[in-house]
Amino acid sequence: MTGERLFGKTLNELAAITAAESLPSYTSRQLACWLYKRGAPEISAMTDISLKARNLLGARYETGLIPPASETASADGTKKYLFRLGDNRFIETAYIPDRERATVCLSVQSGCRMGCRFCMTGRQGFQGNLTSGEILNQFRSLPEHASLTNIVYMGMGEPLDNLGEVLKSLEIITSEWGYGWSPTRITVSTVGITDRVREFLEGTKCH
Repeated sequence: MTGERLFGKTLNELAAITAAESLPSYTSRQLACWLYKRGAPEISAMTDISLKARNLLGARYETGLIPPASETASADGTKKYLFRLGDNRFIETAYIPDRERATVCLSVQSGCRMGCRFCMTGRQGFQGNLTSGEILNQFRSLPEHASLTNIVYMGMGEPLDNLGEVLKSLEIITSEWGYGWSPTRITVSTVGITDRVREFLEGTKCH
């Protein structure tokens, strides 16, 4: 049986889980460190968490990291990766190297409901929102992860149409307990859903 995924949860959400399991309060920060800084593939690899706690968490949860299902490369070094979601849908992620920069282009939805005529994704129709874990998995499971210098939310889907999960993913990327990235290295591209722009600007320092 597949457990609930821990990857993509904020520190507060991890704290709620550890409290519900009657684990020490510091366990939430240990989990965050292993998930986002050390990249533990499994709960059993989180060796500074007690064996009893690891067994307890392992019976109910999993990290939830998923490798790319396929890869295509262009002559200029650009690569496109397909990731399979749990419901057998696919999303696309792009890796774009450019001299000193290496950028990953993240998807936030499967399909899109904005209907922009210039966009191939819009022609697919809307199939579903991605969770923060599914958004972040594209970043963390990219083979070139260690060389990345920039992140753009400009793949499949409209970020402001999945604002809650996008903000959660940005919190994890920029927080000191997460990946600790500077917000200036992250760009969120939007068609502009006007009633959600203020919420976005108030919810993150990313631009």
